[in-house]
This record gives sequence, structure tokens and C-alpha cells, in this order.
Amino acid sequence: MSDRWIDPASWHNIFRALVVHPLYSKGMATSLFVQYLSEKQTESGDWGEGLPFHQTLNALARLGGPQVDEQLDKAFLRLTKTQNANGTWGERQPEWNTFLAVHALKNKGLL
Repeated sequence: MSDRWIDPASWHNIFRALVVHPLYSKGMATSLFVQYLSEKQTESGDWGEGLPFHQTLNALARLGGPQVDEQLDKAFLRLTKTQNANGTWGERQPEWNTFLAVHALKNKGLL
């Protein structure tokens, strides 16, 4: 996947656009992105350097399926371990990261 796009941020933005579209969220391109993310996900639940954790979490939480659920299980575990004492997430842009995390939890019926 990474050899087809200019950089991870560019293709990540395309993925985020696909998941919100009712038709494209079920398409082949989205499936390929999910597969790629599955291969990139680390044991700690993130997707490595260059892929923003909270944005990726939020995008995946709009989808369903076994590959998505497996990734979200790891990511939600990471989320519980990285919450700040004041209830937010992230060091930079905690308001934005918290919105993304809460929205992901809500989309998966966990709130």
C-alpha cells in the first residue's frame, strides 16, 4: 500500500474519506486499507510511525468485520492504558484526540 501513495499521511486521509461514505466504506479500496492496517498494527495497539493513533482508531470504528474488530480490540486496550489523569487522551491536541476516542467508543456501542 505505501508504495502506491506519496506518504502515509496522504493515503491515511484517503482512507478516512472512504470510511465515511456509505458506498465506498464497503468497497475494495477500504478493504485493502483495513488489510494494510492489520499488517502494520503493533502489539501495543498503534499502527506505527506516521499513522496518527486517534484518527486511525476513529476511522476504523466506523467499519465492521473481523479484521476491524481485532484491530480495535488492541487499540481500545491501548486507549485504556494511555488516558490522561484528567480524562483526555494525547499530549498534543488533547481535545481533538479525546473527541476522536469518544466518537470511536460511541460508534462501537461502548458508550
